[in-house]
Amino acid sequence: MNVFEVHLRLARASNLPTVWSNVLCAAILVGVTDPQTLTLLFIASSMLYTGGMYLNDWCDAAFDSKHRPERPIPSNQISRNAVLACSVGWLGGGFLLGLLLNPQAIIWAAALVVFIVWYDINHKQNRMSPLIMAACRASLYPWTATICIGHTPAIVWLSAGAIFCYVVGLSYVARGIKSSKALLIASLIALSVPVILYLPAPFIQTDTWIWLTMAIFILWTIYSLLGLWRKPPNIDFTISGLLAGIIWVDLHSVATMGSFDLVIGFIFLAFFIMTILMQRRIPAT
Repeated sequence: MNVFEVHLRLARASNLPTVWSNVLCAAILVGVTDPQTLTLLFIASSMLYTGGMYLNDWCDAAFDSKHRPERPIPSNQISRNAVLACSVGWLGGGFLLGLLLNPQAIIWAAALVVFIVWYDINHKQNRMSPLIMAACRASLYPWTATICIGHTPAIVWLSAGAIFCYVVGLSYVARGIKSSKALLIASLIALSVPVILYLPAPFIQTDTWIWLTMAIFILWTIYSLLGLWRKPPNIDFTISGLLAGIIWVDLHSVATMGSFDLVIGFIFLAFFIMTILMQRRIPAT
């Protein structure tokens, strides 16, 4: 494995299009779609996400040496100190770039970094860590909105709430099948929140795209969950699929809020295809 691929694996780079999807969703909802701003937002959010993933491997080095020896640190493809240095650089760079775009975003930039570090440091011991992970994702929405227009409208909070619940469900679903049926059921309910939250919209509005994006989200979620009922259960298949499904959550949010057009739809589709293709080479978890 070459050095470039090692860093792609450390960054879980196959998940980066889902981060761009979160940012694009929030930006569209506040009416900002100019390529320059979006590109800088994608770069800043990618740096924050990448820094968090590097820190995750640094914190999990002892665990990975026993349970995931193929990971870059235990397999001696890169030193633990180098991973920490990269993490600090990525997190610091993403934080500063966000501030350069709009200093008003300092609170959400700081919140993002705090949530990321908090999750990485104690996620193995903390049963509530899925909530912290979900907070990392959800914070991208007010962070993006504040950079774009200086504040966070209600529609952005609604989308952040949808992704928060979805990521909580995603994070708990693997634990649920290993621990209790009750937790698994709760996870499935959390995964369905993006549909439940926006359920009145298809009946109030006449936009066909709302129904279509909702159907795509439901069908993909069901397909991804089929991995849980394989013999033996294929947890990696399910989690990778649900991670890619984050993009469908965002697309449904955009359609429900009346901001959908074909160009936007194709961009989200491109993000989804990129995620699926990259997952074949770079593990999503």
